[in-house]
Amino acid sequence: MNVVQPKENCPSRLKLSRWAYFFQLIGGWVYYNALSRQIVFVSNSENELILNYLHCNSVYQLPVALLDEFTKAKILVQTPNEDIELYKSIEDDLPPPYIGIMQLVVASSCNLACKYCFVGNDSISSTHSPSTKSTIMTEETAIQALRFFSSQILKQKEYFDSHKEIIFYGGEPLINMPVIESVVYVARSMQAKGELPYDLSFSMVTNGTLLDSTVARQLKALGINIAISLDGVDAVANSNRIDRSGKAAFSRILSGIAVAKQNGLPFGLSITITKETLEQQDAIINFMKELGINEASFNILIGINDSVYFKRAAKFVIEFYKKTKNLGFLEDRMLRKINALFSKHFYFYDCAALAGNQIVVMPNGDIGICQGEISSGEFNIGSVFDESFNVIESPLINDWKHLSPFYKEACHKCFAIGVCGGGCPINARDLSPYHSLLDLDERFCTHTRETLLFLFQELYDSMDQDKKESNQ
Repeated sequence: MNVVQPKENCPSRLKLSRWAYFFQLIGGWVYYNALSRQIVFVSNSENELILNYLHCNSVYQLPVALLDEFTKAKILVQTPNEDIELYKSIEDDLPPPYIGIMQLVVASSCNLACKYCFVGNDSISSTHSPSTKSTIMTEETAIQALRFFSSQILKQKEYFDSHKEIIFYGGEPLINMPVIESVVYVARSMQAKGELPYDLSFSMVTNGTLLDSTVARQLKALGINIAISLDGVDAVANSNRIDRSGKAAFSRILSGIAVAKQNGLPFGLSITITKETLEQQDAIINFMKELGINEASFNILIGINDSVYFKRAAKFVIEFYKKTKNLGFLEDRMLRKINALFSKHFYFYDCAALAGNQIVVMPNGDIGICQGEISSGEFNIGSVFDESFNVIESPLINDWKHLSPFYKEACHKCFAIGVCGGGCPINARDLSPYHSLLDLDERFCTHTRETLLFLFQELYDSMDQDKKESNQ
């Protein structure tokens, strides 16, 4: 697919919006407003008319219907003020921060020591609590975190009934199964009292090595949504997954998956795309089909700066979607982009930390906003033991809100700004020569751009097929 840059506008006619882009597809062209996310497909002959119109060729005039379609989509505008007004109208639609997610780090330690893990295995240091080191959350701290979560939700009653989620995080959360069980039971009791909303879910990502029949039955009874993490379907692809003594963990992961299946515990897969994983797409699909697994989420490696890998990983996710969409598979990363493209609202944030929608509670009760920094404590903002603390009033929440692509000048030149939501600011900072959170997460930029171009072609092909069928 060729990407064609917008041409110089003719001052005597309608102008191409500064947010408009057009691309050559297989069979036609697409025009797209990156802010409004309005799409107009045209044939090759129609595109020739449009280009001549934009190049001030007086012989060419656009058909009224086509001109009307382009102005409604804000691809052609009368004046630059229309572009400014569009930007301001979207900014007015920016949702305020509200707490909808609590990530409970019930165990910062892990029985594995995966080579690429961004959390690491260090104890968590605290700047708010007398207890300076803690790797396992106590029941007292967990229940206090629930109360704190409830208090933050009740401060914004207009969002009380919206979906809330408690995520059990680590490390490896199953290290601390008794506390997980207590949290769910107490949370259900708080729901009955109106202290937590009815629409509340529980989830976790686990390496699966600690799953036995007892734990699997407990998780099923508690109604916790499970994702089991792995990198592929053989020991080579999972070579980064080792325990703390250096032994490979793959056979134990497979055992955990088998236990989950045997005990009827629903689960999906959280798959990190290593360079070995890139070679295993068909094997992964067959693996999922054989086990009846239809949910997956792909994770693109962080901490590396490799544009070739970024593009291959983006293509991997796209090809997986193409091969499995008719099998009823659900892949989270792809679905987020599809929903963003067709949503009524601009996609400001892909990460709940940027949106000001989450708190991350450390084992000692400290509160952060980013699960990727649980070991450093750099973005800690308070403690669950300070019940007077109001999370959304934290200056850090406002600072991170402005890390959205909507506010970044570099993103204003990108056709994918409206569906991106931004990547990981920690990864961007760590790979930046300026060590700045304001830099771009290039792996995420590549994924978003490649996905959007693919979706344009897929949508065009679908519409073209519908036209052919209607003419038969």
